Amino acid sequence: MRAKAVIVIVLAAAVVATGGATGARSDAGGDVRTLVAELERLHPQPYHAVSHEAFHRAADDLAARAPGLRRDQLLVETMRLIALLGEREGHSGIFPLDPSHRIDLNAYPWRLWRFPDGYYVIQAADRSLVGSRLTAVAGLPVTEVETRVRPLVTRDNDSSLGFGLPYYLVSAEVLHGLGITPRVDETTFTVVTRTGVQRDVTLEAVTAGEYQRALPFSSFLPAPQGIPRKRQPLYQRLAREPYGITPLQRGRAVYLVYNQTTYPGLMPRRLLRLARSPKVRRVVVDLRLNGGGNNTSYGSLLAALRSTTINRPGKLRVLTSRITFSAAGNFAAEVDHTTRARFVGEPTGGSPNNYGDAFEVELPTLGVTVHLPTQWVEVVPGDTRLAVEPDLPVALTAAAYFAGRDPVLAAALR
Repeated sequence: MRAKAVIVIVLAAAVVATGGATGARSDAGGDVRTLVAELERLHPQPYHAVSHEAFHRAADDLAARAPGLRRDQLLVETMRLIALLGEREGHSGIFPLDPSHRIDLNAYPWRLWRFPDGYYVIQAADRSLVGSRLTAVAGLPVTEVETRVRPLVTRDNDSSLGFGLPYYLVSAEVLHGLGITPRVDETTFTVVTRTGVQRDVTLEAVTAGEYQRALPFSSFLPAPQGIPRKRQPLYQRLAREPYGITPLQRGRAVYLVYNQTTYPGLMPRRLLRLARSPKVRRVVVDLRLNGGGNNTSYGSLLAALRSTTINRPGKLRVLTSRITFSAAGNFAAEVDHTTRARFVGEPTGGSPNNYGDAFEVELPTLGVTVHLPTQWVEVVPGDTRLAVEPDLPVALTAAAYFAGRDPVLAAALR
């Protein structure tokens, strides 16, 4: 997608003082009205999944209630309003860890990932917690916490919803604004450790900036901290690279990782040269850590995959995940539409066609940034799917992740 632009909306009315650090201003309803006006000005089709009448009823109700809400409650309800836009809206929303917010939002200093058997800690300021499974927040079972958080998360589809949920589950304002936690500055979580011991852990919230400094990562799914193992999977070892290529299985397979949807340089030419070898039976393209980029940049790579050298029955495999989003989802859709590739892994987090090229709109009373799409991005005309579904579904389990195994690549190479 093209680079984002920024719109700062300044209300004509004077802004009155806040009633405390978490208090909402008396003109808070103005933010809601500004959001609706900018949504209708920028979005090419805001009411594709919710009716104009239903959305405006919800917005009018929130604007009327806004002055009586705490800041974190108003934040949560504004998130809920935006999420009414429905599917193909993963570029829309208020994202808790967004560095563009004018005020500091807060988060608990660990990073969660939603595996098939629950939420696990994959990074943490306290590394002894890594590998633990989250079971409760302030005494509330995590399944109920997820049920309450789910209506706040914008998404393209269920796969991107699964990607987004953990970021909201670490947000201090989200958890307190929903009434899940009694305080906004610290909370007690219940976990089951790697050794099977149930443990209550009290965490103090830090600012989003402190969170990012404490928990740096080079990709959306980094290697777990503090758990020694002899060797990381290939996709994690190459996570810092925008793209790369290497032979596997003594030259019988060629593995290409494409982590950013950007101009691939000479990689397509090298891929074709390697794939021409009579030994090569598999070409594997890994899009699992590709969160997007520029969907006008991948033409030469797409042409290489369409070539008679690679586009043969049984030869091409494409690996996708919930992270495969935006321009990467567009790329996956074009590969799916124009080649014989078989897809392995999870459904893409991005829809083949979606609403993108988001602008940033500041809500001055809340002090947060809302992302609103400005374009209908259609790379495969008439494709109504919400995701590119795998031909061979393979989930990454918590056990495989923490052991450093890659069942998705293993399945693609078989």
